[in-house]
Amino acid sequence: MKKLMTVLLLGGTIAIAVSGCTGEQPPTDGSSAMSPAAVAPGDKPTGTGTLAPAEPPAATGVTYTVEADTPDAISVSYAEIKDGDYQVTSNSNVALPFRFTVEGVTPADYGDNGLSLIAQSGGNATTIKCTISYDGKVLTEETASGPYGVAICNTTGS
Repeated sequence: MKKLMTVLLLGGTIAIAVSGCTGEQPPTDGSSAMSPAAVAPGDKPTGTGTLAPAEPPAATGVTYTVEADTPDAISVSYAEIKDGDYQVTSNSNVALPFRFTVEGVTPADYGDNGLSLIAQSGGNATTIKCTISYDGKVLTEETASGPYGVAICNTTGS
């Protein structure tokens, strides 16, 4: 509600500025200062405009995603840049879906090592899929089948 009031107040201020309002008082002789195009008292303005919520900014950086056809915990290993160094991070018993973004890096930052994501499904899964993307664009994706399937996503170094 507070945001709506701020938007309405700001919109009114802009409308006054654009219409050339000089801050003069309305006429006192009984004449109307309204133009013929103005809304008459009792009439309702018409319009179909809506105020759309702002979209959150997309994550910038390298994003690793893993999906499977069961919610079983999985094992995941992925490359990331920490303090300027290339490192491989491994986690087991990871909940699905898995999504991790290494912010503020580009694929070129990974050098000759390239990007890497390895995911192994649990015993109840029939498929597991890994995806590596950069700023929303898919760079590589792979799917593995069967219980304990291993999906391996890699990109070549720069």
